[in-house]
Amino acid sequence: MRKLISLMHVSLDGYCGGPKGEMDWIAMNDAIFADAGFVNESSWNFDGASYNADYGFGLRLDLPIGPIRIDYGIPFVSDGNNGSSGKVQFNIGYQF
Repeated sequence: MRKLISLMHVSLDGYCGGPKGEMDWIAMNDAIFADAGFVNESSWNFDGASYNADYGFGLRLDLPIGPIRIDYGIPFVSDGNNGSSGKVQFNIGYQF
């Protein structure tokens, strides 16, 4: 019979210690997303006829100093104010 031991120690500087004492401080994750929205000139105009929507993928690195994210979005619905080519978004730190 096997025992499953789940133990992790996180130090103040962000290092994670596994059950055998190994230290790992980088975690990498991927993401797939879809987003839609609209902005109108008038603050009380809620007509969503001119909206934008996109889909994409991204990569996240969790470091002791904070997360680093890079995303690439590809529009599938766009209005005349936005182009139809993809965009790269780069972010360092936590979002508020």
